[in-house]
Amino acid sequence: MLPIENVNFNFLCSKDINNMPDCNSGKFCKSCNKTVIDFRKSDSFELLNILKKEQEVCGMFSNEQVNLVQDIPKQTINSYKRYVIGILVSLGLTFFCKESVAQISIPDTCDTTVKSKIDQNLYFGGINEIMPQYKKGGEAMVKFIKNSINYPKDAKAGRVYVQFIIDELGNVTEPKIVRGLSEIADKEALRIVKLLEFTPGLQNGKLKNYSYTLPVFFNTEIK
Repeated sequence: MLPIENVNFNFLCSKDINNMPDCNSGKFCKSCNKTVIDFRKSDSFELLNILKKEQEVCGMFSNEQVNLVQDIPKQTINSYKRYVIGILVSLGLTFFCKESVAQISIPDTCDTTVKSKIDQNLYFGGINEIMPQYKKGGEAMVKFIKNSINYPKDAKAGRVYVQFIIDELGNVTEPKIVRGLSEIADKEALRIVKLLEFTPGLQNGKLKNYSYTLPVFFNTEIK
């Protein structure tokens, strides 16, 4: 199971989620006449498959699933935290818009008399994009890189920034050094990056290429 990570919203909803009636897949918003799908226990592949079919959906997500680096307000939140995944990766080509999402056609059953109370420490709103993810999750990528590095302990310490494209199949293509450290470190960083495997990113129902910049650390701890 690959956890959902780095969710980017088109918009966040300001309505009270607890005033919405229950549905099999989440809540039903009478104002927008659409289902707000509860993705808090879903995995990345479930979200990807729904977005492939529907292109845009309304969903609710936990703090851990959301990219909190976005400059967006939250309906209710107990404490704000900045979400950092892996080793300070920087994803490019993030898409934001203010268009309303289309009504989803996923079969659902709603009971307008039942309004169960749910944890308010969450985010919900419209999404039409899922970013590429390392196939075993962000933390696993950190461990893989750390365990795979072959670098002399007495060599120069520092980091190498590698930029590459994650294509529509999730493959790493066109890797290049954007900030080097030394010849041996640069070569090792390129070798490591070429071993990474990702799930593809998707936007508006279509798979697309994403630019990705990754710092690889040598003889130094991640800060």
